Amino acid sequence: MAKFTLDTNDFEEVDFLLIGISSHAKVYRLCWSLNQVLNLNLTNTNQSIELIDPKKKLKNSFEVYDYADEESRIHFFVIPNKSPNGFLLPEFKHVDYIMLLKENLIINLDDLIAKVRLSDQVLTAFEIPVDDVKSIENLLF
Repeated sequence: MAKFTLDTNDFEEVDFLLIGISSHAKVYRLCWSLNQVLNLNLTNTNQSIELIDPKKKLKNSFEVYDYADEESRIHFFVIPNKSPNGFLLPEFKHVDYIMLLKENLIINLDDLIAKVRLSDQVLTAFEIPVDDVKSIENLLF
């Protein structure tokens, strides 16, 4: 049987930004709060990111909430970093949720992070430099 591998060295430039969010809230509650603070409409896509841990041979599933802002042309995604069987980004185990921003990357990220921190469901939020992410292939969907 043929085996296919994804060589992430083929990607010269990653076209998204990442914000790490710490929160004790469930994902739907966090997204509702972010919708209020950021004037978004994050909704459950009824799709998930499925990963298989090669060492433990366990399947990890991560819900995806998204919103495409037509005005600013930014696509927002909120994804839990933790599942019962592992992490989406294992090198950031202290992060509960990942906010991923795609498409129009001309945005003041510091202002957005400050607004995210205004949510009563957010303990803290911070930028995750994409260059620091070792498991970047988990975010390529």
